[in-house]
Amino acid sequence: MPRWLSRLFDPESSRPAAAVADTVQEPDSPAAMSRHLRVLVGEINRSAGSLPPEGVVLARQITDLTGEVLRQSEVHAMNIHARVSLNAVIRDYLPTTLRTFVAATRADTSDAPARQLTEQLVALRDSVRETVAALRDDDVRALEAQGMFLSTKFGGLDL
Repeated sequence: MPRWLSRLFDPESSRPAAAVADTVQEPDSPAAMSRHLRVLVGEINRSAGSLPPEGVVLARQITDLTGEVLRQSEVHAMNIHARVSLNAVIRDYLPTTLRTFVAATRADTSDAPARQLTEQLVALRDSVRETVAALRDDDVRALEAQGMFLSTKFGGLDL
C-alpha cells in the first residue's frame, strides 16, 4: 500500500500530526517566551566579557523583569499588548542591541559605544517596567470590576 494511502487507513499514522498540532505553541506564548528567555540569559552570561559591567547588569535586569511577568502569566493570562511587547524585547530588541554593541566595539574603541549601549538598555528596561506596571494596573482594575459586580449581584438590592 502506498505510504500516502496508509495514512488514510491507519489511525496511528495520523496521530502524530494531531499530537504535534496540540503541542505547537504560539511563538509569543508565555511558555515559548520563557524558553527563549533562558537562551537569552545564557547569551548574556557568555558575552559578559565583551560587555561593560553596567551593560550586563542592565541586560539582566531586563531579563529578570521579563521573567517575573512570564511567571505571573502562568497564573493569569497576559494581555496581547504585553505579549507582543515582551516578545519583541527578548527576541529582537535586547539581542540586537547587545550584538550591535559588540560589533561596534570592533570599529570604535572609544567609550561612545558603551554610553550608547547603556542609554539603549535603560530605555528597554524602562519600557519593560512600564509593561509590568500596566499589567499590575490591569490586575487592580479587574479586581475592582469584580468587586463592583459582586456588590451589585449580592448587595441585597435584588432580593
